[in-house]
Amino acid sequence: MVLTRGPKASTPTPADAVEALRAAGHHRVAVARFLMAPGHFARRAARAGGCLTSAPLGAHPDVARLVLKRFAEASGGTA
Repeated sequence: MVLTRGPKASTPTPADAVEALRAAGHHRVAVARFLMAPGHFARRAARAGGCLTSAPLGAHPDVARLVLKRFAEASGGTA
């Protein structure tokens, strides 16, 4: 089962999603942080109570390559 929640200050929060999954009988819950960098929202997702929490995406080399590729395409240059 997958529930999506944003890290914003509004509800439902990532912690609400984890709680809802546990209440539905799911004992192992993973939190996938689709965030670019560490910081407030990444810490909030990490504290949501999941068994596993992914790292921010920004540290991954593929993300850097994609950003450079998109910049090159938009600027008409090469990366």
